[in-house]
Formats: sequence, structure tokens, C-alpha cells
Amino acid sequence: MNKTTRLAAVFAFCALAFCGCSEKKADAAQVDEQMLALLAEEAAQQVAEEVQYEKVDSVMILTGWTLYRENSEGKMIASAETRAGDSVFVYCKNTDGKEPVEKEAVRRLQNGKEDPLVFVRVSVDGEDYWTRPIFVAVRSYRCVSVDEGHLFSAPDMATMTKTVAKDGEMLAHSFDAAENDFACVFVYDGTTPYGKKMYVLERQFASDLYTVEKYATWARVAELEDKIKPEVLDELEIILENMEDWGR
Repeated sequence: MNKTTRLAAVFAFCALAFCGCSEKKADAAQVDEQMLALLAEEAAQQVAEEVQYEKVDSVMILTGWTLYRENSEGKMIASAETRAGDSVFVYCKNTDGKEPVEKEAVRRLQNGKEDPLVFVRVSVDGEDYWTRPIFVAVRSYRCVSVDEGHLFSAPDMATMTKTVAKDGEMLAHSFDAAENDFACVFVYDGTTPYGKKMYVLERQFASDLYTVEKYATWARVAELEDKIKPEVLDELEIILENMEDWGR
């Protein structure tokens, strides 16, 4: 092979090598672009899903440290205390409340114990939290039992249960229409997601704001009675006795 031929071969080899590198770079750039496009699409989809979430009227059916937030490890830590009857919102994928936004996570207790559980996303006073589905009733508003009486498993007098709603007990009144002089309520039973569905005679409960607030305040006063000055307690009793008249 003469010098000219050898130079030509070298140039040809370099050209092929250059083309190969260019193709690899082009392929890599194409992969990068595809990955960026995929990530952008996923991000847009997440934003779109977030926008579609509805805040559905709901009620807490358990008292205690029932609201959680995720720590840096993604584990749920109890962050706020609620009372049975507190109004909250549950994030749902539609307004009928049948698809709450749930996720599986590990709950960490103060004693170090950890449990894998399902949580549902809620909003309380404009702050986002997570809670367990058994702690909250979706598509409901708070009501109060104004007289002690049994709950029923169906809108039928023959289905009376041993479960008793005490005078002043806070309940979650379902959006479902009343049937046969019964109203549908949700109560906490420790296992049923979004509360156990029960029925109560309509005359036994009230859902108007003033009556509910009256009973809720009475319950709070009873808890703190030993810490309230007698003269203040007397004044509170007078106010609460007349509270129902405010809405008339």
C-alpha cells in the first residue's frame, strides 16, 4: 500500500469513527430528550390529577391523635388531635366521595412500633394531613343525638341493635336521604373504612348548627369543668341554655 493509499485509508477510518461517535451522541441525545419528555408528561399528569381532586364534606368519627403527616422517611407521624364530630374535608377523585385519595404508608408510634397501613388524604382548617379511613366518614356532616336511643342496622324498627347513641353524642349524618322516619349515620367501629353505616330515628338527632354547637360545647365544658371558675361556669350555662334560640 503506497503512502497516498494509506492516508486515504486513515481518513476513511476516521470518518467512519467520527460518524459512529456522532450516531452514538445522537442516540444518547434522543434518549435524553425522550426521558425528559416522559418526565414532563408524568409531572403534567400528576398536576392534572391534583387539580381534579375534590374536597368532599366529611366528619371525624374518633377522638384522639388521628391526623398524621409524613416525616422525612415517608413514615406517618401523629401530628394533630381531633374530636369526634369535627368537620373536615376528604380529598376524592370525584364529588360522589366513592374514590378517596388513599396511599399505603408506615405509621410510626411514639414507642417505636411501626405498622403498614392505608391512609386517606384530608384537609383541616386549610392544612393537609393524612388519617386512617376508619377514623373519618365521607360525604357527611356532623349531627348530635339529642336523646339516648338505640341505633338500627336498617331503616326498620325490627333491626334495632345493642349500640346506643348517648344524649349529646356526636355523629356523622350521611348525605343519603331519610327513609321511613330514619336517618343514615356513620359511627366508628374500629374496622370499617369510612365508618359503619347505621340508622337513627329522625326525632333522636339534630343537625342544625346551633344545636350541634350547643352540645359540642357542653361536652367540652364537662371535660374542663374542674378548671373553670364557678362564676364563668354559671355564665356559660346560661349562654348554652339559650343557644338554640339564636337560630330562630
